[in-house]
Amino acid sequence: MKKVVVFLAAVCFSVVFAGNALADFIYGANSTLALSVYDEATTIETGYDLGIIGDGLDLSYEGYLTTIDVSDLNATVALYSTNTAYSNWFGLTVETTPGMAISALSNFNSAVRSIWNVGYANGDSPVTIATTNVRSASTLLSDTGSYAGIVSGGTAAYQPSLSALTNGDLYIYLYQYDLATLNQGFDASTDYAATLIIQQDGDVFLNGTGAEVPVPAAAWLLGSGLLGLIGIRRKNC
Repeated sequence: MKKVVVFLAAVCFSVVFAGNALADFIYGANSTLALSVYDEATTIETGYDLGIIGDGLDLSYEGYLTTIDVSDLNATVALYSTNTAYSNWFGLTVETTPGMAISALSNFNSAVRSIWNVGYANGDSPVTIATTNVRSASTLLSDTGSYAGIVSGGTAAYQPSLSALTNGDLYIYLYQYDLATLNQGFDASTDYAATLIIQQDGDVFLNGTGAEVPVPAAAWLLGSGLLGLIGIRRKNC
């Protein structure tokens, strides 16, 4: 009986934390949605893989994604992706798109691939590198709100920063352009395809208003079964 209890406990643990496991940084027909957090003063950059858009990550999904380190409130945040069909995603602080510079399409695509393939070396997320790395998001995307020039008229005011957490949650509006065409996603009443919310405790949510981190239903069932077995064992003793 003791071995069964230990086995169920191990399975329960793996189910709870499997949802938080993040993939490598992937570029292809379906690519990673990446979140980079960097501060040139500390020279630290951390890259998070939030999932593969269209292959496991649905931008209409509403709920918890992961938890990040938000201890450096001076850090810049970049939310971005690109794929082989030249669909491009970038996250800004404004709720109306400033537009996309088609002339920077190739430059943005190349910059993202360099960050993932060279800077982050397709490593296990989260990846930490120096901001001084020539293939870092800090170097190639900067903190000017331009995302390697793809944001038309990009300014620093557009660029998300963890400093916003001093006043509450940080909302990042994710814009999607298929080549030069704006894709408004699941809600045609907005310019953006999705909203990313970073809470003050570091929990990251997609869409909605954020909530408590959910516990998978399977974990509740396994937990109940585990408690039941423990009760039976005690009764038999």
